[in-house]
Amino acid sequence: ALLDQMDKDLNTFAMWVREWYSWHFPELRDIVKDNIMFARSAAYVQDKSSLCHSGEENGEKEDKLPGLVEILGDEDMAKAVVSAAKTSMGMDCSPIDMVNIINFTQRMVKLAEFKKNLSVYLTDKMAVVAPNLSALIGD
Repeated sequence: ALLDQMDKDLNTFAMWVREWYSWHFPELRDIVKDNIMFARSAAYVQDKSSLCHSGEENGEKEDKLPGLVEILGDEDMAKAVVSAAKTSMGMDCSPIDMVNIINFTQRMVKLAEFKKNLSVYLTDKMAVVAPNLSALIGD
């Protein structure tokens, strides 16, 4: 029951994160479909303008691209995010709003990791306590 409730909560939180961050960077919603990857990407990118600086600050783009590739697991998708940031139609966020969005996304990611660890724990416990029952009906 706890896992089911956590799934519902995570889906609700993911919907809120997508809505709030999409005011700033709406194109990310179309590129990154997975909720957890979206939240991690939003927390990593933060201000979309940090991806598309030009001139002397171009090194910052080079610093964020490998981290984005690591989060998304796909270099083409990360490059699509960077190019979308350059032409994004989203509005600028105040620093206070951005801090609140990022804090919420980080809490959501931590909750997803906790859910994953809890699921592994329950699977392991059921394998020890009642392996036949867990093989028949699951955890």
